[in-house]
Amino acid sequence: MKKIFFFSFFILVSSSLLAQSLKDVKKFLYTNKYKEAQTEVNNFLAVPANASNSEAWYYKGQIYNQLSVDSTLSFDQSLAMKNTAYDAFIKAQTLDPKDVMMKEDKYRPYLILYDGYYNLGVSQFNSKNFSGSYTGFKKAMELEDFIKAKGYTYDEIKFSPFDTSLTMNMAIAAYNAKDTASAMNVYMKFADANIGGETNQQIYEVLVDHYVRKGDKENAAKILAKARQLYPANDAWDGYEVKLAAGGDMAAKFAKYDEILKGNPTSFAMAYNYGADMYNSLYARGEERPKDPEATKIRLTEVLNQAIANDKGIDGLLLMTNHKYNIAADLSTDLSMAKDPKAKAELKKKTDAAFLEVVPYAEKVIAHYNKLPETTSGDRATKKNVLGYLMDVYDITGNKAKADEYQKLRTAVVI
Repeated sequence: MKKIFFFSFFILVSSSLLAQSLKDVKKFLYTNKYKEAQTEVNNFLAVPANASNSEAWYYKGQIYNQLSVDSTLSFDQSLAMKNTAYDAFIKAQTLDPKDVMMKEDKYRPYLILYDGYYNLGVSQFNSKNFSGSYTGFKKAMELEDFIKAKGYTYDEIKFSPFDTSLTMNMAIAAYNAKDTASAMNVYMKFADANIGGETNQQIYEVLVDHYVRKGDKENAAKILAKARQLYPANDAWDGYEVKLAAGGDMAAKFAKYDEILKGNPTSFAMAYNYGADMYNSLYARGEERPKDPEATKIRLTEVLNQAIANDKGIDGLLLMTNHKYNIAADLSTDLSMAKDPKAKAELKKKTDAAFLEVVPYAEKVIAHYNKLPETTSGDRATKKNVLGYLMDVYDITGNKAKADEYQKLRTAVVI
């Protein structure tokens, strides 16, 4: 993050009306002896009769703001100095209904203080003190909101109705500080203000994902509706719609998938995700099994064919290959346990047919990898695995020549 700089000078109020006992404060202030000025102004204000002196409070704000930029201070010390300066300026204005001193300075002390808070957020972010960075940016935002509410304007900067950059900085700092609640609250400001734009789309994905995972259906539905309005072409919203509607209920989840796919039949993402969820329910360890596995296998095949028709890669093909191989493998297990000769013969035909259904999908997967100019170790591992499927298919169905061919091809793949 980069710092912003508005000012390299210090504002002093010219006034011939300074109380006699404030002369030392003024003297030290003019000569940049801020520690001495700090002592003098605090001693002055410690006298009950002086506690309502607006000029003294104004000078206290100036002194503490200058002290806060001392590079030898810790973050906490610098923040405390800035907070004291802010409070002192507010006190000075409260005590002076005419607001003479702040008006003479055109309210610039607040802008200087805003600059200080912002740069404190930047410096702490760069130092990896993300919690401190969030605090600095948050204080800058509080002061910016105060300035806008008061209607103060400056030549150096024009505050927009919604400060996208500062709001984003707050959220990123909170997120890096692992303060998820604060990060989400800040991101929510984008949604509340109906802030769109391509660069902000991920914010809505983060928000929806957070509230869906949290089980906060009210906020999830609120953000999801706004996200659909701002980014109607994003297929991710359908997936979150499924999670939001289903909770942990498998039947409800699959029903929601069917409903969305009916309205958006060309969505590869929806068909593939539906297929992946059905696949895991059928074959993954530790997953809840569907009440009717055979009907689910049939539906999975239908959905994966729908995904493949709209797939620009091979994800759908690969999942279908695995699905078909698992169907055949399950039948092979049943075959090994069959006792009746006639039933076993029928099951053998059914098993062989199921294994041969793997071939067209598997061959397309292999053809895809063969065309790639370069492959990753993951690509090669997948290719080797699918070649193993083809070797098994032909070995089990009695085609030794083909089985040997694919065994050689598989052996030649080096991961």
